[in-house]
Amino acid sequence: MNKKEAYNILDIKYDATSDEIKKAYKKKVLEHHPDINKSDDSIIKQINEAYQIVSTGKDTEPNTPYWNSRPQSPFTHIVNSNIALNATISFKESVIGSKTDLKYNRKVKCGSCSGNGGIQQNNGCDRCGGNGMIVNQQGHSFSARTCDKCKGRVPVSPCHECKTEGSIMVETSVSVSIPGGIPNGGILRLGGMGNFAGSIFNTDQYTDVHLKINVIPIDGLTLDEMNVISKLDISLLEALEGCTKKINTIDGMKDIYVSPKTKNKDIVKMPKLGVNRQGDQQVIIDVKYPDDVSIIISTLKTKE
Repeated sequence: MNKKEAYNILDIKYDATSDEIKKAYKKKVLEHHPDINKSDDSIIKQINEAYQIVSTGKDTEPNTPYWNSRPQSPFTHIVNSNIALNATISFKESVIGSKTDLKYNRKVKCGSCSGNGGIQQNNGCDRCGGNGMIVNQQGHSFSARTCDKCKGRVPVSPCHECKTEGSIMVETSVSVSIPGGIPNGGILRLGGMGNFAGSIFNTDQYTDVHLKINVIPIDGLTLDEMNVISKLDISLLEALEGCTKKINTIDGMKDIYVSPKTKNKDIVKMPKLGVNRQGDQQVIIDVKYPDDVSIIISTLKTKE
């Protein structure tokens, strides 16, 4: 990439100041960041390459210190994606909620280079103290400007701890609360628990963790909003006379009473067996009618 292409990519003039270059770079990165815009990674690479050329005035080798016209090193811009994880829970846990402990690897900000990929050296300037910036304090307020003597140009050497990546891989442990009522395949977003994605205006940015919940089913039980749904088959005689049956619930097998003269598709509610113990288990009655109802009539007459 030549200088003309670099300036065009950043959309800046040839006489742009270091502050204008910095703002243009951050604007382009924000526009094409994968969390905001589904851009190809190659676009971000072009923006980084353009910034490096404009800042240094020439191409640089990755292991060669060079002079940089901004206080932060543009060795790299972190472009890391969200982290996808999976957790398996029981059907009961999906209904009443649970906690799960996660252990995973993620990239965090490199402490040696503050996420820049390079480490600034003292440029020997007696006006700014060698860091390229002049800081003024008025009361409790601070302001900073580029040194007018050294023009903010400071030597930068590559960070050996992160190998100019700006981030290092670490193992992370976190306890996650899973809310009641989450369906099988539901996704929990853990904001800011993913990979280091760079710093914008001195604020560290991290991607998210997307936790997919896999629910182990219980035969005959399904979830519908706040309620657990199940079905109970009974005979016509049991529907007419009433009966007590056993049915599966999130708390195991329980007795359920079916009142006399229950109709097909009637619903019997079992309290506090639904989402967060606030919903119910709704049992749909399925009356099995015999082919010859005269047998039922005869049985009822006999009991009279």
